[in-house]
Amino acid sequence: MTSNGARGAEFERQTRDLLREHGYLVTRSTASKGLIDLFAVAPPGEGHFPVAPTAFYAGPHTLCVQAKRDGRLDHGEWNALYALAKAGGLVPVLAKREKVGRRHVVALYRLTGPRVPRSRTWPMERIETGGEA
Repeated sequence: MTSNGARGAEFERQTRDLLREHGYLVTRSTASKGLIDLFAVAPPGEGHFPVAPTAFYAGPHTLCVQAKRDGRLDHGEWNALYALAKAGGLVPVLAKREKVGRRHVVALYRLTGPRVPRSRTWPMERIETGGEA
């Protein structure tokens, strides 16, 4: 039987591998229990995901990724990740597992705003990775 921690670490590694396949330089915070599981820096040039620029980041970007197999990020964690990214000019990303056909894939979502407690609105947009089909 696999522990939740081991499953979470495996999902972080799958997310890291996806980012590396797309040319990102990635570092993983092992068992950090913090806000950011992965930092991914997009090198100059092509190959990385098209992430629309906003008021607080532009050009070559660095993703700060919180990896959650179930995709659940409470409003406190969400807002802290969003605020940290905004302050640092980073792209806040939630990685979650989604089922496509008979298999599970890593899905990446850019957080587009703060989350209001008890709201059913999740301000985020999907980042197309090419693994959805």
